[in-house]
Amino acid sequence: IFAFGGGFVTGSKTEASMVRLCQAFARRGFVTASIDYRLGMNISDEELSKRAVYRGLQDGRSAVRFFRRNAATYGVDPNQIYISGHSAGSFVAYHNIYLDKDSERPASTRNYLGRADLGGLDAIGDNKTYPNGTLVSGKANGVMGFAGALGELAYIEGAADVPAVYFHSSDDGTVPYNSGEPFSSLSWLPGFNLPTVYGGNQMNNRAGTVSAPRTFY
Repeated sequence: IFAFGGGFVTGSKTEASMVRLCQAFARRGFVTASIDYRLGMNISDEELSKRAVYRGLQDGRSAVRFFRRNAATYGVDPNQIYISGHSAGSFVAYHNIYLDKDSERPASTRNYLGRADLGGLDAIGDNKTYPNGTLVSGKANGVMGFAGALGELAYIEGAADVPAVYFHSSDDGTVPYNSGEPFSSLSWLPGFNLPTVYGGNQMNNRAGTVSAPRTFY
């Protein structure tokens, strides 16, 4: 499952690089899909901006549930469903496997400054249960991220985490390779206020410290 980039303000599942990635993986025998997720980012409040990432996380989990619940229809193994993305889409992918507990939700995703509670991790979408009533998990079996980051390094917990592959350029000027504010070149703009995030190098260091399975390029 591939998720496009665009800073949570632009983009769609038809974005050219996502389509090409899907085609390249399909040629290698993988069933692939490029997905949409909700857009909209509050760039003037670092807490409220976290709601955009969380909405994307919910929509990514909905996509995972769709293929897991309909595995027979698409000829896929429900225990081998992977999620990937570029830039903002990589935020969606990384948070899918690492922000996996309700207790880890940012406070601003709940009732916050008059905004409605966004609900639990699997509150959005269908395919929530199997015919026997058991819950369908929205957590992927693996992740591959391009130029993405996490909101909190503590989400990476240890050896039981889902395997991950991180790709990140050390000269990335949009999403920090280490840590900092995304779009740092725009931070001088009045009212521009995004949260500190932790890019591929910091994620790799954290994963190494806690022995979480990952490969870093």
